[in-house]
Amino acid sequence: MSARPAYPLNQSPLFRLSSKRRAAEVLGIDLQEIEQLLGERNYRVFVNAKGRTIQHPIGELAGVHKRIASLLGRLKVPSYVRSVKGESYVSNAGSHVGNGPLIKTDIAQFYPGTNFSAVYGFFRRDMECAPDVAHLLARLCCFRQRHLPTGSYLSGPLAFFAHRAMFDRIYCLALERGCVMTVYVDDIVISGVGASKELLYRVRGLIRAAGRTSKDDKSKTFPAHKPKTVTGVIVTSDALRLPNSRHKQMHETRLAIRAAGGDRERRSLRASLRGRRQEASQIAKWNVRNPESREFEE
Repeated sequence: MSARPAYPLNQSPLFRLSSKRRAAEVLGIDLQEIEQLLGERNYRVFVNAKGRTIQHPIGELAGVHKRIASLLGRLKVPSYVRSVKGESYVSNAGSHVGNGPLIKTDIAQFYPGTNFSAVYGFFRRDMECAPDVAHLLARLCCFRQRHLPTGSYLSGPLAFFAHRAMFDRIYCLALERGCVMTVYVDDIVISGVGASKELLYRVRGLIRAAGRTSKDDKSKTFPAHKPKTVTGVIVTSDALRLPNSRHKQMHETRLAIRAAGGDRERRSLRASLRGRRQEASQIAKWNVRNPESREFEE
């Protein structure tokens, strides 16, 4: 998704596409070659280091996915969405500093659980495309014409828009309770005096009503006086903090650099350390920019 400001759905080149030929023109592809883009051979499927199966579009299909992702990324999104350019997992956590109690949950299998029907519904209902065009776009976007691929640029924005009605209902419920809500990809965080176990129960009910499930182990409540973990960052009453585990990782990486047996290993470890320091720097910068917080010290 792109930085705000952006434009509404009815100004998108994808809006009210009435023919497959026009859709092909918008996507920059030859209509006669579309069928060749729909097979599984247009994906590289592999298991990543975390044990997750990744479906990554390749070749011409990768270009089509980037084009669709770019067009979706120009659309306006609600202010509660934090997975946009100019925002980050750090600013997402920062939205909840000093807000008292907090609840959070996330949606299980967010991309692979966004099925063909949901994708078709977005293009048909929200984008008001002709039925055959919506069907074609959904086929292009979905792996095996079943669900969003886990390794495509378009999966993030399209999963949100396909489920926007659900997110909006949760947001309205949070507002009714006087709370702040943010969404970072599939993570939903709500903070404020009304952030209670009962509210979390209702939020999870809205997710179930939309045909999705939330993870039991990621559905948690935090009292006002306790530090909270939000998208990997510690939220306190007045600042953001780097988790102790990250401090430990940086310390261990420094020790490993000293003990490294060769230049290649040392370079790899130094690159890892730079990445961890960059994360700490982002948190420090957020705290400096926000006067209610204290500066982070590594």
